[in-house]
Amino acid sequence: MTRAPSLAYDVDSSPPALICLGAALQLVCVVAILALNSLIVGREAGLDDDALADLVRASFIALGIGTVLQAQRRGLGSGFLCPSSIASVFLPPAMLAARMGGMSLVCGMVVLSGALQMAASRVLHRLRAILPAEVGGVVVVLLGLSLGFIGLRFCIAPIGDTPSSVGQFGAAGVSLGVMVALKVWARGMASLLCAMIGAIAGYIVAAFVGLVPHDAAIRLVGAEWLDVPTLGQTGWRFDSGLLIPFAIATIANVLTSMACVITAQKVNDENWVRPIPASIEGGVLADGLASTISGLLGSMPVVGATSAVGLSAATGVTSRRVAYAIGGILLVLGCSPKFALVFETMPLPVVGTALLFSAAFILVNGIQIIAARLLDARHSLMVGLSCCVGLSTAVYPELFRQLPGALQPLVASPLLLGTLLALALTALFRIGVRRTGMAIFAFDAPIEDAETFLLALGASWGARRDVVARANFGLTQAIEVVRDIAAPDRPIEVKASFNELKLTVELIYEGPALRFPETKPSEMEILEDDGHIALAGFILRRAANHVRSVSRNGEAVLKLEYDH
Repeated sequence: MTRAPSLAYDVDSSPPALICLGAALQLVCVVAILALNSLIVGREAGLDDDALADLVRASFIALGIGTVLQAQRRGLGSGFLCPSSIASVFLPPAMLAARMGGMSLVCGMVVLSGALQMAASRVLHRLRAILPAEVGGVVVVLLGLSLGFIGLRFCIAPIGDTPSSVGQFGAAGVSLGVMVALKVWARGMASLLCAMIGAIAGYIVAAFVGLVPHDAAIRLVGAEWLDVPTLGQTGWRFDSGLLIPFAIATIANVLTSMACVITAQKVNDENWVRPIPASIEGGVLADGLASTISGLLGSMPVVGATSAVGLSAATGVTSRRVAYAIGGILLVLGCSPKFALVFETMPLPVVGTALLFSAAFILVNGIQIIAARLLDARHSLMVGLSCCVGLSTAVYPELFRQLPGALQPLVASPLLLGTLLALALTALFRIGVRRTGMAIFAFDAPIEDAETFLLALGASWGARRDVVARANFGLTQAIEVVRDIAAPDRPIEVKASFNELKLTVELIYEGPALRFPETKPSEMEILEDDGHIALAGFILRRAANHVRSVSRNGEAVLKLEYDH
């Protein structure tokens, strides 16, 4: 893993305690607000005020556990800083369960969903064939756009029955302006904590213009400093009639979890080329276990917060150690009504600016992933159609609300619908794509013909541009030197194969095998009759990851391998 230059503290770094705490606080600002989604389900279930307070604080505790689990390695957890949030894709089935059987039925189905997700994490490696890097790029792009749309809506949309106001725009503008100014022009601590400082500035402006509830101060003064919530008080029930909607929501949660881990991988590795299956499986397993625990505590399923991953990338602090600070802060929030109220009353415009700020960095990462690949018509259609159809859920939400309730989780955001379409199109477009190509060229054929042949194959495979460029350089150099030692009246056969991990190019010709000196020939050796051949062999050895040449019965095979 190569550390990205934009990061001050990457996943394995140990930031100072003050920076670690500050980074954790600004990430908690994002995930704590998302935890309030559980209030929607609690109210639908008819919980009283005390039970709703316990539900929110149980959510904080579950998010803290999930965040710490994600930071683990060795099979459980992604090994990255992926703070947890309440999974919004479960709102439709959870509200249905709340109406049918109250919070006990919701919690029982949440426990079952978590178990299903843990089981699904064990078979994700079978999706490797339909999860190439360009699909990961589409997922990350849709993530960035989805978060950007949500952030903009929080910033400019009416709050409740109150129309949008100048004060709302002012709070959002000040918050975002401070974040951007500190990130671009500030240095040191101010740059690393730009999101938290911007949120505080926006909070102050929001309070000044009346966006913070008037009774918030009274409630805050009267709240207890310490009060351990009652956990799991509602019990757990199951209903087979809810299996399908919760199973669909679980699939959507798995996709969201995968997208979060892929984003974290790309953010932390400057030379990232493809999704790391073990890390993704561990991340999905951790989210499944955290969801099960959350259900047992009496709350909703959890999933990695992509907005928090993007925010950590924007601030430059992605150390795993921050996860433990987040876990501790969320535990305090879960046991302190006074601190929890501070986050419950945070104005939506302030939250929206944090989401918009992080979305910008996530979107750019996704574009970089896609742009690094050669794309033929199949891959271009997959990328374009997935993004367009996915975004249609944000442009025409009324159209998708007409679908059956069981399908609503899959069209709840551009990310989910776009990802499903990308996976389906990738599997479909694999039909007819050969992983091996062959062409025969006349001895004196233009070298450009061989370059065009390899470029076309690379595009059909969705191979990385830089690897195909290296292979094309090696191919042209090999043809040049082979023409000096091969029989001039025989054609040269070129074969290429690809398996996502390796690009192999073979030249088959009639003549002796080529030698690959380990050291560069001296000037005197180069001036000898076959000196240029020895120099070409040395260059090919240095340019490729593996080279081999054998000759049998007068026919030679030159093989060049490039790690992908």
